[in-house]
Amino acid sequence: MTNGVFLAPLDAEQSVAVIAAVIVEELIQQERYHDAMAVADILLDHYPMFAYIMVKKGTAAYHLLRSEFHEKYPTAQDVPEDQRPYLAYLQRVNQGAFDKAESLGWRPLQR
Repeated sequence: MTNGVFLAPLDAEQSVAVIAAVIVEELIQQERYHDAMAVADILLDHYPMFAYIMVKKGTAAYHLLRSEFHEKYPTAQDVPEDQRPYLAYLQRVNQGAFDKAESLGWRPLQR
């Protein structure tokens, strides 16, 4: 079964986006999650069907959720009112990135 995500030939712009994926990976490794999300957005502008980078963007959003909210507040009700829009934004980015990647055929690694 071919899902069109992994076996499609890439044009030059898409190829550059794939090569630049290492930048997003490095930014995540450096815990520069906002930067990783910003670079992922640029790559997705050039290769909108790049499921791997969608997952990396969702992963960066998850790390921000974890470090800025989950580790600080026991429940969502404990999040200060002025930070709730940012919490909601990160949740949308996280869920949306994974939903979009899955709609393209990406599946999480089963261990």
